[in-house]
Amino acid sequence: MPSPLSKRAALSCMILSAALTAGIGCNSRGQYSGLGGLFDDLMPPSPREAASRAFNPYDADLRRDSVTLLSNAPFGGESPYLRTYRLLVSDGDPTVRAACVAALGKHGTVEDVPLILIYLKDEARLVRWEAAKSLQRIHHSDAIDPLVDVLSKDTSGDVRLASACALGQYPRRKVFDALVGALNDDDYGVVIEANKSLQSITGQEFSAFGSIWLDWAKDRNNLFDDAQPFRYVEYEGPPSLWQRMKFWEDYERTIEQEPRGLEEEI
Repeated sequence: MPSPLSKRAALSCMILSAALTAGIGCNSRGQYSGLGGLFDDLMPPSPREAASRAFNPYDADLRRDSVTLLSNAPFGGESPYLRTYRLLVSDGDPTVRAACVAALGKHGTVEDVPLILIYLKDEARLVRWEAAKSLQRIHHSDAIDPLVDVLSKDTSGDVRLASACALGQYPRRKVFDALVGALNDDDYGVVIEANKSLQSITGQEFSAFGSIWLDWAKDRNNLFDDAQPFRYVEYEGPPSLWQRMKFWEDYERTIEQEPRGLEEEI
Protein backbone atom coordinates (compact mmCIF):
# COMPACT_ATOMS: atom_id res chain seq x y z
CA MET A 1 0.00 0.00 0.00
CA PRO A 2 1.00 3.64 -0.38
CA SER A 3 3.87 4.79 1.76
CA PRO A 4 3.21 7.37 4.51
CA LEU A 5 3.21 10.96 3.43
CA SER A 6 5.78 11.79 6.07
CA LYS A 7 8.40 9.74 4.22
CA ARG A 8 8.11 12.11 1.30
CA ALA A 9 8.38 15.34 3.24
CA ALA A 10 12.01 15.92 2.28
CA LEU A 11 11.25 15.39 -1.39
CA SER A 12 8.46 17.94 -1.21
CA CYS A 13 11.00 20.66 -0.61
CA MET A 14 12.75 19.80 -3.85
CA ILE A 15 9.46 19.84 -5.79
CA LEU A 16 8.37 23.14 -4.29
CA SER A 17 11.74 24.73 -4.91
CA ALA A 18 11.62 23.72 -8.56
CA ALA A 19 8.05 24.94 -8.92
CA LEU A 20 8.74 28.29 -7.36
CA THR A 21 11.79 29.00 -9.50
CA ALA A 22 10.44 27.73 -12.82
CA GLY A 23 9.05 31.10 -13.84
CA ILE A 24 5.56 29.76 -14.53
CA GLY A 25 3.25 32.33 -13.05
CA CYS A 26 3.98 31.71 -9.38
CA ASN A 27 3.15 35.27 -8.40
CA SER A 28 -0.07 35.58 -10.36
CA ARG A 29 -3.58 34.46 -9.46
CA GLY A 30 -4.92 35.34 -12.90
CA GLN A 31 -3.79 31.99 -14.28
CA TYR A 32 -6.94 30.34 -12.93
CA SER A 33 -9.51 32.27 -14.95
CA GLY A 34 -10.71 29.16 -16.79
CA LEU A 35 -10.80 26.63 -13.96
CA GLY A 36 -14.47 27.01 -13.15
CA GLY A 37 -14.09 27.50 -9.41
CA LEU A 38 -12.43 24.41 -7.97
CA PHE A 39 -11.61 26.72 -5.07
CA ASP A 40 -14.85 28.65 -5.25
CA ASP A 41 -13.93 31.90 -3.54
CA LEU A 42 -12.84 35.34 -4.61
CA MET A 43 -9.14 34.77 -3.91
CA PRO A 44 -8.04 31.29 -4.99
CA PRO A 45 -4.56 30.20 -3.96
CA SER A 46 -1.58 31.20 -6.04
CA PRO A 47 0.49 28.46 -7.69
CA ARG A 48 2.98 28.84 -4.84
CA GLU A 49 0.26 28.25 -2.24
CA ALA A 50 -1.36 25.40 -4.17
CA ALA A 51 1.97 23.58 -4.55
CA SER A 52 2.61 23.95 -0.83
CA ARG A 53 -0.87 22.71 0.11
CA ALA A 54 -0.43 19.62 -2.06
CA PHE A 55 2.03 18.35 0.56
CA ASN A 56 -0.09 19.15 3.61
CA PRO A 57 0.35 16.02 5.78
CA TYR A 58 -2.85 16.55 7.78
CA ASP A 59 -5.57 17.30 5.21
CA ALA A 60 -6.21 14.87 2.35
CA ASP A 61 -8.97 17.10 0.95
CA LEU A 62 -6.51 19.95 0.68
CA ARG A 63 -3.94 17.74 -1.04
CA ARG A 64 -6.51 16.44 -3.50
CA ASP A 65 -7.95 19.86 -4.34
CA SER A 66 -4.48 21.36 -4.75
CA VAL A 67 -3.38 18.62 -7.14
CA THR A 68 -6.57 19.05 -9.16
CA LEU A 69 -6.17 22.81 -9.25
CA LEU A 70 -2.57 22.57 -10.41
CA SER A 71 -3.29 19.92 -13.04
CA ASN A 72 -6.09 22.04 -14.51
CA ALA A 73 -3.95 25.18 -14.66
CA PRO A 74 -2.38 26.30 -17.95
CA PHE A 75 1.06 25.45 -16.56
CA GLY A 76 -0.02 22.16 -14.97
CA GLY A 77 2.06 20.06 -17.36
CA GLU A 78 5.37 21.71 -16.51
CA SER A 79 8.04 19.39 -15.16
CA PRO A 80 7.94 20.54 -11.49
CA TYR A 81 4.23 19.75 -11.33
CA LEU A 82 4.61 16.45 -13.16
CA ARG A 83 7.11 15.43 -10.51
CA THR A 84 4.56 16.41 -7.87
CA TYR A 85 1.88 14.15 -9.37
CA ARG A 86 4.32 11.26 -9.65
CA LEU A 87 5.41 11.70 -6.06
CA LEU A 88 1.97 12.05 -4.51
CA VAL A 89 0.31 9.28 -6.52
CA SER A 90 1.13 6.80 -3.74
CA ASP A 91 -0.77 8.88 -1.17
CA GLY A 92 -2.68 6.95 1.49
CA ASP A 93 -5.94 8.67 0.59
CA PRO A 94 -7.69 7.24 -2.50
CA THR A 95 -9.07 10.60 -3.62
CA VAL A 96 -5.54 12.03 -3.71
CA ARG A 97 -4.30 9.01 -5.64
CA ALA A 98 -7.18 9.42 -8.08
CA ALA A 99 -6.38 13.11 -8.60
CA CYS A 100 -2.73 12.32 -9.27
CA VAL A 101 -3.54 9.51 -11.69
CA ALA A 102 -5.91 11.84 -13.54
CA ALA A 103 -3.19 14.51 -13.66
CA LEU A 104 -0.71 12.01 -15.10
CA GLY A 105 -3.25 11.03 -17.73
CA LYS A 106 -3.69 14.67 -18.65
CA HIS A 107 -0.03 15.69 -18.68
CA GLY A 108 2.11 12.54 -18.51
CA THR A 109 4.09 10.74 -21.18
CA VAL A 110 4.47 7.13 -22.29
CA GLU A 111 7.05 6.77 -19.51
CA ASP A 112 4.21 7.20 -17.01
CA VAL A 113 2.24 4.22 -18.31
CA PRO A 114 3.94 1.64 -16.00
CA LEU A 115 3.09 3.84 -13.03
CA ILE A 116 -0.52 4.32 -14.14
CA LEU A 117 -0.89 0.56 -14.66
CA ILE A 118 -0.17 -0.01 -10.97
CA TYR A 119 -3.30 1.94 -10.09
CA LEU A 120 -5.41 0.02 -12.58
CA LYS A 121 -5.43 -2.60 -9.79
CA ASP A 122 -5.97 -0.21 -6.89
CA GLU A 123 -8.39 -1.26 -4.16
CA ALA A 124 -10.41 1.93 -4.68
CA ARG A 125 -12.83 1.96 -7.60
CA LEU A 126 -12.32 5.69 -8.14
CA VAL A 127 -8.57 5.23 -8.60
CA ARG A 128 -9.02 2.32 -11.04
CA TRP A 129 -11.52 4.38 -13.02
CA GLU A 130 -9.13 7.32 -13.33
CA ALA A 131 -6.33 4.94 -14.36
CA ALA A 132 -8.45 3.41 -17.12
CA LYS A 133 -9.43 6.87 -18.35
CA SER A 134 -5.80 7.99 -18.30
CA LEU A 135 -4.88 5.03 -20.48
CA GLN A 136 -7.25 6.40 -23.11
CA ARG A 137 -4.98 9.45 -23.30
CA ILE A 138 -1.59 7.73 -23.49
CA HIS A 139 -0.85 4.98 -26.01
CA HIS A 140 1.45 2.13 -25.03
CA SER A 141 1.26 -1.54 -25.98
CA ASP A 142 2.14 -2.54 -22.40
CA ALA A 143 -1.36 -1.41 -21.42
CA ILE A 144 -3.14 -3.97 -23.63
CA ASP A 145 -3.00 -7.05 -21.38
CA PRO A 146 -3.90 -5.15 -18.17
CA LEU A 147 -6.84 -3.44 -19.90
CA VAL A 148 -8.08 -6.75 -21.30
CA ASP A 149 -7.85 -8.24 -17.83
CA VAL A 150 -9.78 -5.35 -16.28
CA LEU A 151 -12.44 -5.51 -18.98
CA SER A 152 -13.23 -9.10 -18.12
CA LYS A 153 -12.72 -9.10 -14.35
CA ASP A 154 -13.20 -5.71 -12.69
CA THR A 155 -16.22 -5.49 -10.41
CA SER A 156 -17.03 -1.90 -11.41
CA GLY A 157 -19.01 -1.26 -14.57
CA ASP A 158 -17.50 2.23 -14.80
CA VAL A 159 -13.97 0.82 -14.80
CA ARG A 160 -14.85 -1.84 -17.37
CA LEU A 161 -16.47 0.81 -19.57
CA ALA A 162 -13.42 3.07 -19.44
CA SER A 163 -11.18 0.11 -20.24
CA ALA A 164 -13.34 -0.90 -23.20
CA CYS A 165 -12.93 2.62 -24.54
CA ALA A 166 -9.16 2.61 -24.05
CA LEU A 167 -8.85 -0.67 -25.96
CA GLY A 168 -10.30 1.02 -29.04
CA GLN A 169 -6.82 2.24 -29.97
CA TYR A 170 -5.28 -1.25 -30.23
CA PRO A 171 -6.15 -3.25 -33.37
CA ARG A 172 -5.05 -6.66 -32.07
CA ARG A 173 -6.75 -10.05 -32.22
CA LYS A 174 -6.72 -10.44 -28.43
CA VAL A 175 -8.36 -7.03 -28.11
CA PHE A 176 -10.98 -8.00 -30.68
CA ASP A 177 -11.77 -11.19 -28.77
CA ALA A 178 -11.98 -9.36 -25.45
CA LEU A 179 -14.31 -6.71 -26.84
CA VAL A 180 -16.57 -9.31 -28.42
CA GLY A 181 -16.72 -11.05 -25.03
CA ALA A 182 -17.66 -7.73 -23.40
CA LEU A 183 -20.78 -7.58 -25.58
CA ASN A 184 -22.27 -9.99 -23.03
CA ASP A 185 -21.50 -7.68 -20.10
CA ASP A 186 -24.30 -7.14 -17.57
CA ASP A 187 -23.73 -3.38 -17.79
CA TYR A 188 -25.24 -2.06 -21.01
CA GLY A 189 -22.89 0.93 -20.98
CA VAL A 190 -19.96 -1.49 -21.24
CA VAL A 191 -21.68 -3.25 -24.15
CA ILE A 192 -22.12 0.03 -26.03
CA GLU A 193 -18.51 1.11 -25.42
CA ALA A 194 -17.13 -2.30 -26.41
CA ASN A 195 -19.10 -2.15 -29.65
CA LYS A 196 -17.77 1.34 -30.37
CA SER A 197 -14.22 0.09 -29.87
CA LEU A 198 -14.87 -2.87 -32.17
CA GLN A 199 -16.03 -0.44 -34.80
CA SER A 200 -12.90 1.64 -34.25
CA ILE A 201 -10.38 -1.18 -34.61
CA THR A 202 -12.13 -2.82 -37.57
CA GLY A 203 -13.83 0.02 -39.42
CA GLN A 204 -17.04 -2.02 -39.49
CA GLU A 205 -20.40 -0.81 -38.17
CA PHE A 206 -22.15 -3.91 -36.91
CA SER A 207 -24.61 -3.91 -34.04
CA ALA A 208 -23.69 -5.10 -30.55
CA PHE A 209 -24.20 -8.82 -31.08
CA GLY A 210 -21.17 -11.03 -30.64
CA SER A 211 -22.38 -13.59 -33.19
CA ILE A 212 -22.39 -10.95 -35.94
CA TRP A 213 -18.82 -9.93 -35.17
CA LEU A 214 -17.63 -13.53 -34.98
CA ASP A 215 -19.29 -14.44 -38.27
CA TRP A 216 -17.65 -11.45 -39.93
CA ALA A 217 -14.22 -12.32 -38.50
CA LYS A 218 -14.42 -15.97 -39.51
CA ASP A 219 -11.77 -16.96 -42.08
CA ARG A 220 -10.44 -13.40 -42.40
CA ASN A 221 -6.68 -13.03 -42.51
CA ASN A 222 -6.64 -9.44 -41.28
CA LEU A 223 -9.44 -7.91 -39.30
CA PHE A 224 -7.92 -4.46 -39.10
CA ASP A 225 -7.32 -3.25 -42.66
CA ASP A 226 -10.03 -0.62 -42.22
CA ALA A 227 -9.21 0.41 -38.65
CA GLN A 228 -10.18 3.98 -37.81
CA PRO A 229 -8.05 6.56 -35.99
CA PHE A 230 -8.69 6.48 -32.25
CA ARG A 231 -9.66 9.68 -30.47
CA TYR A 232 -10.56 10.22 -26.85
CA VAL A 233 -12.91 12.99 -25.79
CA GLU A 234 -11.37 15.96 -23.98
CA TYR A 235 -13.86 17.84 -21.82
CA GLU A 236 -13.11 21.54 -21.51
CA GLY A 237 -14.88 21.89 -18.19
CA PRO A 238 -17.31 24.48 -16.84
CA PRO A 239 -17.03 28.13 -17.82
CA SER A 240 -15.35 30.76 -15.71
CA LEU A 241 -17.32 33.36 -13.74
CA TRP A 242 -16.99 35.86 -16.60
CA GLN A 243 -18.11 33.27 -19.14
CA ARG A 244 -21.09 32.34 -16.95
CA MET A 245 -22.16 35.98 -17.00
CA LYS A 246 -22.36 35.65 -20.80
CA PHE A 247 -25.16 33.12 -20.37
CA TRP A 248 -26.09 33.15 -24.07
CA GLU A 249 -22.83 31.42 -25.03
CA ASP A 250 -22.09 27.71 -24.59
CA TYR A 251 -18.64 27.09 -23.09
CA GLU A 252 -19.01 23.42 -22.16
CA ARG A 253 -17.49 21.74 -25.19
CA THR A 254 -15.84 18.45 -25.93
CA ILE A 255 -12.81 18.05 -28.15
CA GLU A 256 -11.49 14.86 -29.72
CA GLN A 257 -7.79 14.28 -29.11
CA GLU A 258 -5.22 11.73 -30.31
CA PRO A 259 -3.51 9.78 -27.51
CA ARG A 260 0.06 10.77 -26.74
CA GLY A 261 2.51 8.11 -27.88
CA LEU A 262 0.39 6.91 -30.79
CA GLU A 263 2.63 8.63 -33.32
CA GLU A 264 5.66 6.80 -31.91
CA GLU A 265 4.18 3.42 -32.85
CA ILE A 266 3.11 4.38 -36.36
